[in-house]
Amino acid sequence: MTAARIRMDLVRELMLYRIIKYWHTTVTGKDFQQPSKDTLSKRSLLYLRRTNTQKIATRIMEFYQPELSLKPIPDDEPKTTALVKDFIIKQMDQKLTADMFTADFWQEMLPYSEQAANFLNSKGTFEDLKPLYRKDLEDGNRLHHYRLYFSKDILEVLISFTKDNKIAFLEGRE
Repeated sequence: MTAARIRMDLVRELMLYRIIKYWHTTVTGKDFQQPSKDTLSKRSLLYLRRTNTQKIATRIMEFYQPELSLKPIPDDEPKTTALVKDFIIKQMDQKLTADMFTADFWQEMLPYSEQAANFLNSKGTFEDLKPLYRKDLEDGNRLHHYRLYFSKDILEVLISFTKDNKIAFLEGRE
């Protein structure tokens, strides 16, 4: 289980507790007192039967952390997706070339190339990628957000392309 998934589960558990506390106070008119774990579990199960707190907690979390709600979108730009896939594969094999990047970003990226390759290879074999978001930027570049599927983990990458399909910006997320 990834650190992001564990953090999401902890936040969800906290949100469920807060929802139960609010619901209890509203329905009974009494202040919600911190019960023992056994009582809390029984009370939680009782409330879960009456309402869909899982859905409520998930929606609240998505409000505070919008990236949790990102679902894959249709791939309207398969050429760009192919460029990202090619970049990931070349990065893992340490076979990046300067013509894939803008001159400025190539100089910025080059010192970290080996470290990035080791990191990606530690995630297992690259299996697939799905587009999550696309936006045209004011400077004429295109920003793409992809979810990368590896055999051991799932990562996300924000990548910006110029009109000439050169990478101008890159940010990875776990």
